[in-house]
Amino acid sequence: MAQIKLLRVNILSWYLNLRKALNWLAIFCTIAVGLVVAACDPAGATVTPTLGSEPVGTSTPRPVSTVNPSVTAGSPSSTSIATSTPVTPTSTPTPAPAPPMATAQPTRVPTPTLAPTLVPTEIPTTPTAIATQLPTATDIPVPTPTETPQPTVTPTPEPTSTPTLIPTATATPRPADDIPPDLIFDSLNTTLIEIGGEISATYSVKDDGGSGLLAVDLQQSPDSGGSPTTWTQVGQNVESGLTSENTVSHTSKTSGKFWYRIQVIDQYGNLTHGGARGPVIIEPLTYGAPSNTSPSSGSTGVATFPVLSWDGVLNANKYWITAAELQSELPNDNTSDDCPLCVISITTTDTTYTPSIALPNSTTYYWQVQALNDDRDTTKNGFFSTVSTFTTIGESVTLSLYIHDGAGGPVLSGVTVDVTDGNGGTFSAVTDGTGQGQFTGIAGEWTFTVMKSGYTTRNWTQEIESTSTVHSFM
Repeated sequence: MAQIKLLRVNILSWYLNLRKALNWLAIFCTIAVGLVVAACDPAGATVTPTLGSEPVGTSTPRPVSTVNPSVTAGSPSSTSIATSTPVTPTSTPTPAPAPPMATAQPTRVPTPTLAPTLVPTEIPTTPTAIATQLPTATDIPVPTPTETPQPTVTPTPEPTSTPTLIPTATATPRPADDIPPDLIFDSLNTTLIEIGGEISATYSVKDDGGSGLLAVDLQQSPDSGGSPTTWTQVGQNVESGLTSENTVSHTSKTSGKFWYRIQVIDQYGNLTHGGARGPVIIEPLTYGAPSNTSPSSGSTGVATFPVLSWDGVLNANKYWITAAELQSELPNDNTSDDCPLCVISITTTDTTYTPSIALPNSTTYYWQVQALNDDRDTTKNGFFSTVSTFTTIGESVTLSLYIHDGAGGPVLSGVTVDVTDGNGGTFSAVTDGTGQGQFTGIAGEWTFTVMKSGYTTRNWTQEIESTSTVHSFM
């Protein structure tokens, strides 16, 4: 029970201390409001309050706003009531001490004597009595930002450069003209030229339509099977007036076979084309060397009427074939046109050649080919091909072979004989009762192998140049 009484005394003491704190807070707020009002009205006299004394200086009393905060629990807001009260120095009454309870006695706090300028009409009894109404975030309008439109950037297209081989003349406006110009004559200066040479066309033209000549073009087309295909401008003369006789030219840059023609243009855009001229052969400064294809170099047993062949060379219209029994007898100067020691020395327009007279049997030959053109001098002849060799087949011979039992012994029958002749032909025979085996082949170097049961196999090589009889043994 005593503890309950002590708790009550403590609660009452806390309550009294809280009221004193609130009283001081109210006095402070009142003074602050008075200062604000005095600052807003500088015409009035300033009253300086002092504790425990009269005001300093003299002034005419002015009505001062006294703030009476009135807050009701649960009300939406606090209302400030201002009343006009003469400034009269007063002192704040000291609250009576609480009656003693049990043995606990609350501590008394001395109350200072004040002489404030403003005195609150009512002291709030709860801490929530003093409230300041502040605007909330929702009370303040927030401006909505407006997006500034960005200018649209239009990309500038890159200029496209178009290569022009030769500048084309621009037509000058003239009266209506539906009559094409007239090409009276045109001709080319050549049908065969080297790379870097000039191809020119001479012409005579006129315009009967009245607008006047604009240009004369030289056009080129590659050859395809003896005819032109696609035309391309390679030269131009800018013209004027109604007639012209002139020459338009072009420097050859690519080897091959080409056609050319004249194109005439008048000021009104009418066209006239001349006939195709050519073909013109544009060739390298010198011809390349042919490649020998048959017989392959080193061949043996070649027929005595051999077929010699090679790869053709661009723009060549004939070939010089030379063959000799010694390589040193062949010509090696491409300006030469004679080979006095050659077995073969002849020109042909084909890429194959067969001699009209049989070559000797079992003979080795060296041969080469050179590309030529009838319209060029010998200083422009092509290079010789690489020298190739072949050996002709030997003549046909018959060999009678007898096999003996030892040197000078009796003949042996039943001996197997294998033979390779001078042209690489192979034969096989068995000796008869007379010990003979007979073979027909090409003269030259023959190889023999003889075999019989109970005897040692024997091999040898022998030149067989003509029909003959040979004796051998095991």
